[in-house]
Amino acid sequence: MSDNGELGKAVGMSRSYQHADPMWKAAAARAVVAAARRQPTLTADDVMALIPPSLTTHEKRALGGIMRGAAVAGVIERTDRVVLCTRPNCHRAPITVWKSLMFRGSP
Repeated sequence: MSDNGELGKAVGMSRSYQHADPMWKAAAARAVVAAARRQPTLTADDVMALIPPSLTTHEKRALGGIMRGAAVAGVIERTDRVVLCTRPNCHRAPITVWKSLMFRGSP
């Protein structure tokens, strides 16, 4: 990793993932698969919308680790596209658009 902030990003993502609620992480992983099955592309917004509101975690940035894990597992693939987040607490920050590797329907 180069010294352009990638190391700090990786460390932060790892910490938030490690300390996230285990039930929330499991629900988030299921939500990634569900979104990947139903649509050709997805974002963190799509995934967060599928996590039951009764499940919470102190650090929702743990979703980054979930998305990376799904990419390693062959569920999704990073694209070079970004969109602005629609969740109000994210203040329209840019988020990655992921390509589903499970979608078999028509868009």
